[in-house]
Amino acid sequence: DEEAKQDKPVSILFAALNRDKDFEEIAPALNEVLAECGDKVVVNVIARRAIFNQIECPNKKFLGDDNYYDGQIVPFDVYEQILRNTDISLLPLRDVIFNRSKSDLKFIECAGNGAVVLASPVVYGKSVVDGETGFIYHDMKEFVSKLRLLINDGNKRRDIAKKAYDYVKYNRLLSQHYMERLDWYRELLARRDELTAEAIAWVGGLTEKLGLGDLGSMLGGLGGLGGLGGY
Repeated sequence: DEEAKQDKPVSILFAALNRDKDFEEIAPALNEVLAECGDKVVVNVIARRAIFNQIECPNKKFLGDDNYYDGQIVPFDVYEQILRNTDISLLPLRDVIFNRSKSDLKFIECAGNGAVVLASPVVYGKSVVDGETGFIYHDMKEFVSKLRLLINDGNKRRDIAKKAYDYVKYNRLLSQHYMERLDWYRELLARRDELTAEAIAWVGGLTEKLGLGDLGSMLGGLGGLGGLGGY
């Protein structure tokens, strides 16, 4: 896959659900860089028409089958194949409570498939080593300069991709941590009644403030944490 990449335009990818607002913050800066590149780059967008329409690039592609969930989702094997042919993956997240609760899974997926991330410090700043296993931007000036570097310096891009892949290989495989995960599940099960009560109290207080009625009591009848997970 890496040899094939070298004979093609630099491939930039945006592939995430529920990040339209996050993308809007980087769209002007992204378009500024794309205006300089012409056919040197191709921008791929998975399943997000609104985002695809914001990109000003003569060489852009929407990757989504309208016959498969109206083009809003692609099968995972398709997503993974796209990642393997991606040079740069954009991972913007605004600093809001909802985003802070996310994991760094997108970075792991990208790194494991050879795509270099240009990411926000929210979430990704805890695991991406800036300039070593990816790039972190703190403002749009950094976003522009680091995106330019990644586009123009293929050797740097490939070096980062190799270091990121090795980081995942030696540190983030589930086979290396499955006992910790199992112990965590066992702890959750042992504390099920306590955690369920806390969750119901929290949700109930929130819904009361929002005027949504006694949703906490309703959730209590869904079977504990399993019911809350479904909600």
